[in-house]
Amino acid sequence: MTAYDRAAEGLRARFRREEAALHAEGYLTIADAVELLDVHRDTVIRMIGDSRLQAVRYEHRWVTRREWIDAVPRSRKAAAEWRREHGYLSVAEAAAELGITRQALQVRITRGTQTAVRAGADTPTPGAWLIRAEDVQRRVA
Repeated sequence: MTAYDRAAEGLRARFRREEAALHAEGYLTIADAVELLDVHRDTVIRMIGDSRLQAVRYEHRWVTRREWIDAVPRSRKAAAEWRREHGYLSVAEAAAELGITRQALQVRITRGTQTAVRAGADTPTPGAWLIRAEDVQRRVA
């Protein structure tokens, strides 16, 4: 066993002890969240960044709790259901109704010719543009 191997094993043992202490206090690591949500690590980091997943700093790590993970919407289907319940369309849905591309609708939103609002932090997709269904004039076929 080389000095490198001993150092690496010592570091792994330290990480195992730290993780056991986190779990004892009811926290879950990002790796645990990845397993429970069945998504990529980058997705969990993005969810924390845009407030879809609550997390706190514990020493040098981001950690979360089981109940916070359970509160996360599980799929895009949940976001679509939320929009329907509240009378909103996504940019893609509104663009399809209008018969234009998403990019063209984004330009209309930016210029102010299409009414849209940003989704709040309590929505399944915070920061996304939402368009009221009644604000979309249907395409004449």
